Amino acid sequence: MTTWDNLAPPDQARIRRWQWGVLALGLFCEIMLAADWYGLAAVLPFLSPDLGLDEAQAGFAQGIFALTYGLGMVVWSALSRDWSARAMLLTGLIGTTIGMGLQIYVQSYGQLLTLRLIIGFFDAGVFIGVMKLLLAWFPPARRGLVVGLILAAYSLAITLDFAIGIPLTISYGWRNFFAILTCGTALAAALVLLFAKPGPAALGSAFSGFRWSGEPPNPIDRSSPRSSASPGSISRASASRPAPLPSRARPPGSCRPLSRIRQCPRPAPR
Repeated sequence: MTTWDNLAPPDQARIRRWQWGVLALGLFCEIMLAADWYGLAAVLPFLSPDLGLDEAQAGFAQGIFALTYGLGMVVWSALSRDWSARAMLLTGLIGTTIGMGLQIYVQSYGQLLTLRLIIGFFDAGVFIGVMKLLLAWFPPARRGLVVGLILAAYSLAITLDFAIGIPLTISYGWRNFFAILTCGTALAAALVLLFAKPGPAALGSAFSGFRWSGEPPNPIDRSSPRSSASPGSISRASASRPAPLPSRARPPGSCRPLSRIRQCPRPAPR
């Protein structure tokens, strides 16, 4: 087993460089997640007249995103036990890119609702993937800072949606603003494909079996060999166990267990 304290200084420096890169990648993915969510809110005053939406429809189109986002949190959290962070990020970002790309050409209220539901589900996969990726690259003592940076990037993206999205929409239209968000999400997917690694243990043989100092061993998951034993192997293991020794017969006159002793009537006094 390899820990941080066992590594040579050059190997520790290599992990530090990767930490900075992975942190930047995760924050960029988080920014695109929030931008895809709240980008619609920034352009609703311009989009509503084109699609003929009233105030209630516009508000519902923005809020319905959270329905599948919350459901997706449950689904992606369950999948995270068997899926790598890279696989989750790629699936979430590619699905979101397709949904955002189709949103450029939306023509009706029904199409907009359908796409918001689809984007919400895949955006949840991006969030869970980012969390799994960054927590694997940082020791327990620094994970609170990492979570804080993720939430800060989320808030920054919401601010930029309105600060940059509204001027861009005024100048070029809301469809072009959605196209910019689509390209940014696609860029995030490409960066994950090229650079995302599940943790320091993936850097080479020198880091094989790496885990952070003070971190308990990873629990056995479904993909581990122990959890994939076949019924035949279980039956063979049971057959190899020694059979229990037969209980010895009680010799005549021995005492019975107390639980079986019945209370007998006392003999009458003479």
